[in-house]
Amino acid sequence: MKNINVLKKVLTTEERFSSALSALYEATGYGRYRMGKFEEYSLYLENKSFLSSESVITFNDTDGRLLALKPDVTLSIVKNVGDTQGVKKLYYNENVYRLDKNTGRYREIGQLGLEAIGSVDAYTMFEVISLAIKSLKEIDGYVLDVSNLTFVTAYLDTLNLPEAECREKLLLLIGQKNLDELLRCAKAYGLDERAQTVLKKFITANGDFESTLKIAGELSANSRMDEALKELQTLYDALYAAGLEKNVRLDFSIICDTNYYNDMVFRGYVKSAPRAVLSGGCYDKLAQKFTAGAKAVGFAIYLNEVAAYYGEIAEYDVDTVVLYDKTDDIAKIYTLVEGLRELNLSVMVEPSLPKNLRYKTLMKFNGEALVEVLRA
Repeated sequence: MKNINVLKKVLTTEERFSSALSALYEATGYGRYRMGKFEEYSLYLENKSFLSSESVITFNDTDGRLLALKPDVTLSIVKNVGDTQGVKKLYYNENVYRLDKNTGRYREIGQLGLEAIGSVDAYTMFEVISLAIKSLKEIDGYVLDVSNLTFVTAYLDTLNLPEAECREKLLLLIGQKNLDELLRCAKAYGLDERAQTVLKKFITANGDFESTLKIAGELSANSRMDEALKELQTLYDALYAAGLEKNVRLDFSIICDTNYYNDMVFRGYVKSAPRAVLSGGCYDKLAQKFTAGAKAVGFAIYLNEVAAYYGEIAEYDVDTVVLYDKTDDIAKIYTLVEGLRELNLSVMVEPSLPKNLRYKTLMKFNGEALVEVLRA
């Protein structure tokens, strides 16, 4: 492609990944969903349980309405997609504005993701997870961790826990992989050795999808857990048939917000980033608030997180600097410089050398031709 080297310098890391992933989603039939930066605050007020934080940046519009900078993309998509025949498949590339729990400050976060809303079935689930895998592969070496929340929550529902808060405490400790505290609480709640063993396995039995699934089969205690295992087996079989199973692990300690997520959940990691750069799963409860009977699954990639570890520091600001005198023939200079640009070089033309500019080659127009003065 003409001027490809120049294009690489112009595009940021986020933009390059966005372009590649958008093309991937378009090729799979996902249409681009575009939205404004603002949403009426009432949407978030009425759906606080589906937000990662209740802290939202608000302001008054000129007509008196209370608006908010969007802290979430999915909520706006589900609200506006309406009733759909079959499955509505959309992807987005938007910024959201959230409170950073570590710094206590608001951040603008770039998100690229996709959603499938409507009659989501086993194929749609496989398709979304396969796109998550391909997205991670586009970035770097990867691992995708998958779980099914129902398998864990259905087991906790069988325990005779002394208080409702005990269930949430156990879920939290499983998600934190805090084995010692999990077993201490289990004993304090009066759970027998069998229950303690199962809870322990939720943390320790993770890794290779196929072998972990076999271990999970020995823990199943009711029909809901059986159904969750069946869904995981169907997914694994499809991934295996498609040759996508290699870097996919089964990890029952993935405990996402159960007010938002249900059933299948997953997180994606790439080689150079210490935290997950992709997260997703099923969110039927939210979809059904706006469309009766709808199911939904999707994921988001945190582009800021990707760019932080994959951003390239350019060695040069420009390939070539061409110096000229103000009395030189402008047309000749232009023709010669365009010849350099046809070679996919970025060229800056200046009467004098800009201070602190990083360049590879310095040239000067001598009245007839460009003469190389210095090469880095």
